[in-house]
Amino acid sequence: FLLEGIEFKGQKFPMMGLLPGVAQVGPKLCALGYREVRFHSSHFLPQEYLVRGHEFRYSKVLDGSLEGMEVRSPSGESVETFGVARGSLLASYLHLHLASQPAFLEGFLAALKGGKGA
Repeated sequence: FLLEGIEFKGQKFPMMGLLPGVAQVGPKLCALGYREVRFHSSHFLPQEYLVRGHEFRYSKVLDGSLEGMEVRSPSGESVETFGVARGSLLASYLHLHLASQPAFLEGFLAALKGGKGA
């Protein structure tokens, strides 16, 4: 994981430290559901598309927030989650279903081939 650390049962363990924050694992499910995401223009992913996915997690990022993306439920409600889309980095709890938006997938692959944002 790219955060500074992870906390489990009161113990803290170091992680990569590429992103600020600590993930805290709890005994109960923190989030479960379908999600819709739009990316902002601060990174290599195509912004003009709505991409769908899901979230299933037992942890939360302390003092974490969204950067470079907007996440909503299918009914349009804002969703509290963690994610960063910046430069060539995409890190989040979301499991994107890229087939939900084939044009996004094509743009994503083109960005990878072209090295945009790297």
